[in-house]
Amino acid sequence: MSVGILILRLWMLGGSSPAFSDQDNPASFSPSLVTRTLTFLYLPVFNAWLLLCPWTLSHDWQMGSVALVTSPFDLRNLASVILYGLLALTLRAGLLIKGREGNSILLGLVLLIVPFLPATNLFFTVGFVVAERILYIPSLGYAVLISIGLSRLGRLRAPCLLLLLVVFSVRTVQRNRDWESRETLFVAGLRTLPHNAKMHYNYANLQKDLGNTNLAKYHYEEAIRLWPGHSSAHNNLGTLLNDTTAAETHFRLALKAHPQHAHAYFNLANLRQQQGRVGEAVALLEESLRYDATNRDAVSALAGLYGDAGRPAEAENLHLALLGARPTDPVVHNNYAAFLQRIGRREAALRHYEAALGLDPEHTVALVNTARLMRTLDHNKQAEILYKRALAVAWEPEIGESLGKLYLNTGRLEDAEATFNTVLRLHPEMLSSRVYLARVKLQQRSYVESEGLLRLVLAQNPHHQEALFQLSLLYTHTNRTQDALSLARLAAHNCSRPPTLCAHLHAHYGDLLNDRNNVDQAAQSYQLAVELEPTLTHAHVNLGALYHTKGDYARAWRHYLTAHGQEPSNSLLLENMEKLRRAQNLQQATTSMAHCLNKS
Repeated sequence: MSVGILILRLWMLGGSSPAFSDQDNPASFSPSLVTRTLTFLYLPVFNAWLLLCPWTLSHDWQMGSVALVTSPFDLRNLASVILYGLLALTLRAGLLIKGREGNSILLGLVLLIVPFLPATNLFFTVGFVVAERILYIPSLGYAVLISIGLSRLGRLRAPCLLLLLVVFSVRTVQRNRDWESRETLFVAGLRTLPHNAKMHYNYANLQKDLGNTNLAKYHYEEAIRLWPGHSSAHNNLGTLLNDTTAAETHFRLALKAHPQHAHAYFNLANLRQQQGRVGEAVALLEESLRYDATNRDAVSALAGLYGDAGRPAEAENLHLALLGARPTDPVVHNNYAAFLQRIGRREAALRHYEAALGLDPEHTVALVNTARLMRTLDHNKQAEILYKRALAVAWEPEIGESLGKLYLNTGRLEDAEATFNTVLRLHPEMLSSRVYLARVKLQQRSYVESEGLLRLVLAQNPHHQEALFQLSLLYTHTNRTQDALSLARLAAHNCSRPPTLCAHLHAHYGDLLNDRNNVDQAAQSYQLAVELEPTLTHAHVNLGALYHTKGDYARAWRHYLTAHGQEPSNSLLLENMEKLRRAQNLQQATTSMAHCLNKS
């Protein structure tokens, strides 16, 4: 049986032995034969003590948990001598004592020693220093030997046995509490081995997941202090730092310690992308995928950069390769669907969103993405159902806001009001939902309530562009033209992102200027709007009308044509285009007549 398991393992590893690092088994990487020998001789002593006194227990003993024995004068060598001496004496007793007791002693020794031999590094190097799981079978031999010892105590046998049972039972209950959750386990490990870098690393990961950034940073730094070459601690610490220079330093140190650290390449690529160094970001992402071709985030990021660079085929190939490697992963289907949606292949995108939801019906990202796709296809009822399904899985404020926007944009004002009120009751910090609620109130002509909501937003964030925009629109509706103009100017001139919102702000400001006959300034504002959002029909129509009025028919016609491509049935646009045609015809006729008169 054992031989069969060994053969199976070798086959799974391709006939080669597994590769370990100095973090897994530091002694095996020591260049000193003395250190390797003395440490390997001492480790069974450490394990024997865990059996005798299981007080100091840990789920992981990597990274210097047990200091190397580097000198023959280390006192721990005395413990090694004592253990091997006791084992020799016990073996001698088993051989000399005849009958059942001697056989029991030998059985106990066999059960204690033989199952432990593969973990001693005697036959091959193992990937751990100490592992409590390898003591399960040896503990049977330990129990046999203890029982023989108790049987020789006579009247003291019962109280000693009772004491052992009570002490070990109490310790078992305590240890079970340590394993109740991820947090209790990591806290117990940190308490037991405060000098173990991995304990600090694990605890830092926990605090990072809980959002306790400062505590996570501290324990990552402690892990690095205890083990300067801890590549993952460097990498994870880098992701928490606001200082990009310091972050890059840690990503570089991670790669120096582990040149194939795929996540460090990925994080460094993100840093380069934020800095606008797209070419370097692409190269780093390609390197990341070379070491981990199934990293979903890296595939999505690189595919996005390929798409931006006009390389959609290569981008799609990345998604398809990942899909081939992970066909049952809903996230992969969702990411590929999002890519297909971006390049306009909406039907194909829908198929992969459906595949993602077939694999995981509660995948909230896929539910929300599918709902948004349904919105673009004007399938509002299906979108509503999908948003509600996502909210049933997890009531996220952003999803609730998206449902409210659906109601708002389809004229279901009462439903929109109820939804935004729910979002604000559960998440009062959602300023955007307060602005959307103000839009609902504006459409309901509850002008005072709308203004009050917008004022609350601006009290918390005086430069909130959407709130300024909506308040300016409100003032336009209530004939407070000068106030509307002032707010529109402030919002438009300070707007940098997102481009779509900024375009609408500039277009609104242009409308107000146009109403006051500030034609040149209005044209400039409309021009800024269409530069930010080339598909903004309203701005193209008004810009075309301004050039039409000024007699610049060629530029007017270009803007009218652009608008017509977006909204071919726009009645105002069609009327303006007809007027422009007549004006152009009249201009041509006048020019021809003047030319004929000059000839005569």
